[in-house]
Amino acid sequence: MRATTHKSTQIHDFINSNQPEAIITLEPNKPSLQTCQQKGLSSQPVTLRLIRVDLPNEVEVLITNLMDSKTYPAKIFKSLYHLRWGIEENYKRMKQWIEIENFSGKSVLSIQQDFYAKIVACNLSTILALAGQKKIRKKQSIAEGNTRLISHKRFLK
Repeated sequence: MRATTHKSTQIHDFINSNQPEAIITLEPNKPSLQTCQQKGLSSQPVTLRLIRVDLPNEVEVLITNLMDSKTYPAKIFKSLYHLRWGIEENYKRMKQWIEIENFSGKSVLSIQQDFYAKIVACNLSTILALAGQKKIRKKQSIAEGNTRLISHKRFLK
């Protein structure tokens, strides 16, 4: 994931170090500890790997739990992150257009039903749009073919 660079001193220090990568450990703060305790979650520190991505006008920091730098060298992360852009944009569209995070109830079952119903509706609308696009392309192709045929007939006269 991409890190917010101005909220964490560890990330800020990493950027200033000019290192291509670093291993950090994140300790939960007091509110996080309380939330973890209330929800029965682990509050153990998390060890993560920071990857520096230099862009023309800024530095981005990516965070991963892929710790093996030989199997996953830092240089591959920029292109990998770029590949997920389309997926990220789709999530944004789903959040805005079909309000995938807006649920009609609070139970696990009602959230699951709302989520899956929205995914089915999204898939159905995509299928319909693709079918419509196919018909439009076919009609355009026929129209273009007729235009070419007419212009060839004029040329032959």
